Amino acid sequence: MIKQFNAVYSRPEDRILLRLTTTDDAELRLWLTRAVFLELSQQCARVFRVAIAERVPAISVETVEEFEREVAQKTADFGTPFQPGKTQPLDANPLLVSAAKVERVDDRLDVALVLTDGKRVTLHLADVWVRRLLELLTRVSRAAGWLGEPVVLEPSKIGSSAQTALN
Repeated sequence: MIKQFNAVYSRPEDRILLRLTTTDDAELRLWLTRAVFLELSQQCARVFRVAIAERVPAISVETVEEFEREVAQKTADFGTPFQPGKTQPLDANPLLVSAAKVERVDDRLDVALVLTDGKRVTLHLADVWVRRLLELLTRVSRAAGWLGEPVVLEPSKIGSSAQTALN
């Protein structure tokens, strides 16, 4: 079971380092590219819309979607420091994710992160946890300038390998 997420943008790599810790103190380290982040975001948005459309009239889908996104944002804890895992069952070095697949299974989402060697890391998460993960990745992506918004760097950070971290 996932205990905590952490995301850090690495300017030299132009990737997001996603770190996940589990309740048994294992840690997974994964590199996400801009393309994988966008793919993950789009697939999650589609799956969320389908699930909402099954519950409410079509006219209310956007309202419910916005409400659920706000609930996830407001209940997420972005202030607790990230606690690294004691073990790295896959590898101590981050593994590159080449694709993302999202599907609904009963009352949860299965988020499969496909590695470059074809293996998958599949996260079985409740909707609210997926929304929190997306909020974290969106904040880091926005700070990285991946979402088309200008990035203003402090003079001391220009040319450095400045990183943005959120928990």
